[in-house]
Amino acid sequence: LENGESAEAGAEPAPDADVGLFDDVGAIDGKVCTPAAASAVEEWVRFNLDTGAAQTAVPKGWVNDKVTVTGSSEVIFKTASGELVPSEGTGTFVGFGESGMRCRVRGAIADVHKPLVSAHKCLGFGRIAVLDENGGQLVPVSSKAGRAIQGIINPATAAEAKTWLPVYKERGVYNFYLKTKGGKQHVA
Repeated sequence: LENGESAEAGAEPAPDADVGLFDDVGAIDGKVCTPAAASAVEEWVRFNLDTGAAQTAVPKGWVNDKVTVTGSSEVIFKTASGELVPSEGTGTFVGFGESGMRCRVRGAIADVHKPLVSAHKCLGFGRIAVLDENGGQLVPVSSKAGRAIQGIINPATAAEAKTWLPVYKERGVYNFYLKTKGGKQHVA
């Protein structure tokens, strides 16, 4: 799926294929691996799903502890303050989600304080993000739930769709647009 490759619609990934943010290869002897089964030491690590990030960034401090260096990367990040931060290779973190599914996060190793997972990259590997005020889920498009979500959204009536706010992916960032009434901006 990387480098412009496409996947057959509805096709399940190969058991050991990299599918981007998550790998669905968490089974040993046909059973779902739980974090406890994989390791006697458990630690929950927070990943920020960043809709404003075009690239995934993995903390440099995680190398040799939580992350395996898997290749080179030439990404330069621009922080909110305008500082340019170069990457130092590509790192892969492997862990388990709350359901026990094995998950792999791969991104550019950089001098950042926390891991930032690009929503653009994540969703580009066959996921749908369902978010609300309490959180949400990252759902595989090819799953029964993913197909059901698409089945609800795609045939929506024009009247119903008028109450929705479209979100556009532009250069890896998710944006929505609002226009002012009468060309003037009013701030309350």
